Amino acid sequence: MELAKIGGTEIFLDAAEKYAQINDIDARDFEAVWEGLRAQRAGYEAVFCFRDSPEPLEALTDIGAAVLEDCVKMRLLPKDFRNRDGGRAELLSKTDFANFSAVYDAQAQAEEMFWTGARILERWDIWRIFVLREGKKIIGFLTLMIDMRDASIGEIFCIFADNRVDMESLFSASATCAFDSGKREVIFMAELDDAHRMEAASAVGFEAVGHYRAYRALVPG
Repeated sequence: MELAKIGGTEIFLDAAEKYAQINDIDARDFEAVWEGLRAQRAGYEAVFCFRDSPEPLEALTDIGAAVLEDCVKMRLLPKDFRNRDGGRAELLSKTDFANFSAVYDAQAQAEEMFWTGARILERWDIWRIFVLREGKKIIGFLTLMIDMRDASIGEIFCIFADNRVDMESLFSASATCAFDSGKREVIFMAELDDAHRMEAASAVGFEAVGHYRAYRALVPG
């Protein structure tokens, strides 16, 4: 992905797939960004992500945008962290990425995630991936992005495990990694109807602090 700007707003672009993602946008900038996309990126799929600001719902309705994700924003601070790992979760090495990707991509496709295994590998430097194994088989995983626009934050993008104990282990290992590397908080966007992940995150010390909603629209051309 490449980084571009419309006005002062950052746009993440994948020209090959005609995809644009705009994070942390607010109502004040929306109109200018949309007009810029129409002028420069006709035919692109545009995803607008609103984390802590009011969503311009009327404007999004006007362009035919549909809700892509509707989530609770959860935050973990060092003072609230309750480590429940027990040493089970391990940091994935790049040499073992193919084994991880085979498991991860099936989940990424099912959940329509942008970050496929191939895209993660292209930006390996910004990720830390934790896995749980049963013998040689990967039975759980978590992806943590450590290079955010705000360098004090790490964000958990995806967690998968069959049970709450395993989820708690993965949450804990990733939080330990983030805090040891100097992050002051870890965030996780949990789907509103995903009680299992929210309960596991809460057991580790995450608290619900806001809302996150993403919309998808096709830029006309």
